[in-house]
Amino acid sequence: MSLLKGFIRSAVNQVGRDGGRVISNSVYGNAHSAPVSINHESGETGHSNQNSATAHLIKDKEYVAVKLFWCAIISWIIPMGGGLFFIYWGIATITAKTMKMYSVTSRPAYVADRRYASGQRPVGNKQVRTEVKVEVDEEQKHRNKLKGIGYILIGALGFYTWANMWFIK
Repeated sequence: MSLLKGFIRSAVNQVGRDGGRVISNSVYGNAHSAPVSINHESGETGHSNQNSATAHLIKDKEYVAVKLFWCAIISWIIPMGGGLFFIYWGIATITAKTMKMYSVTSRPAYVADRRYASGQRPVGNKQVRTEVKVEVDEEQKHRNKLKGIGYILIGALGFYTWANMWFIK
């Protein structure tokens, strides 16, 4: 009798769990789920085989005015060293052939769990940022030229300030 009672209780609990999932999925959709990718080619879970053509490259946002402001402050505080450094930095910026961009991919996250044959249990995905160097296009060359000229002018002004303080009197 107790075996039948336990079986019925288990069946009722399972129906309740499944019903709750149906209601939850209809209300929330997949917003709260933890997706797991399975790569059928290698037979392992979690290693997605993304095409490089489908990866979207994102450029970091640049705050040029803020950079130039801090360059001016640093070249004023450290007149000779700051001035020479920013002249060099301006030349390096103008002659740059590549720039850094990044792609964001979703990779599976695991936790240690001895119940699984691999010793790891998938718990969802995490966003991974991968940096990529790409050729500079014409528009970016123009921006680099403007930034480089700004760095050189600030560096020259810092160097002139140093020379004016010590040598020109």
